Amino acid sequence: MKSEYFEKTNTLMLSFAVLLDSTSLADVSVWEIDEAKWYSFDEALKAIAPASLAQRFLLNFIHCYEKEAKGNFFK
Repeated sequence: MKSEYFEKTNTLMLSFAVLLDSTSLADVSVWEIDEAKWYSFDEALKAIAPASLAQRFLLNFIHCYEKEAKGNFFK
């Protein structure tokens, strides 16, 4: 959905949106991800660091999701 360069670590960061067939987090890779949890948009906005790259990615997703009339986003 979006990419940004993160100068501090010389890393290109990418954000993706995916459609899942389950809400289970049982198969999340512990090798790649420290923790996985489901959040509502409001919960995520409160939990995420202000002015962070993650916040920019989240706000971009929410903007695109709302622009595409919510239910049609993944169609």
